[in-house]
Amino acid sequence: MPTLSPDVGAHLLKATRSQDLDEAFEKVLSEYLEPKLCLTRSAMENAGIHQVEKRRQL
Repeated sequence: MPTLSPDVGAHLLKATRSQDLDEAFEKVLSEYLEPKLCLTRSAMENAGIHQVEKRRQL
């Protein structure tokens, strides 16, 4: 786990209502990254569909 300032650690623990800093950090990252990854995957899939449609037009 990266080094965090005591203030950041305290905010993570409070925001996640956790007693374990590692668990709080993992929870915040996973809840932040999961939607981002879904959006990225969706955008990539849509781009792939558009590429197939462009090839069909040729």
